[in-house]
Amino acid sequence: MIPSHPSKRELLLQAARPGATLRYNEFKALLEAFGFRLASMNRLHNIFVHPQIPDLLNIQNIGGQLKPFQLRQALNLIYKYQLRAQDEEDRPLPKPGDKTGLDA
Repeated sequence: MIPSHPSKRELLLQAARPGATLRYNEFKALLEAFGFRLASMNRLHNIFVHPQIPDLLNIQNIGGQLKPFQLRQALNLIYKYQLRAQDEEDRPLPKPGDKTGLDA
């Protein structure tokens, strides 16, 4: 059986849980689904930009992992600007730590 890849909404819900972690590649795919693009990178720092957001998002890829505060920063931007993922239905985003959106 081929393992299915989680939808972007499922990744977002997973990331929004308290204490959540994502692998860097999952997180990068999530950012790209929400319209971010990798603008520059060096050994540790990857700078993502979004056409609707003036803020830069600095993400560190350390051994395939990212720091929890960077995950929270990205989620805060997604919620603040009410971004939608490319594969997402028109449903409101759950707030970070809100369990009500988990079964939606």
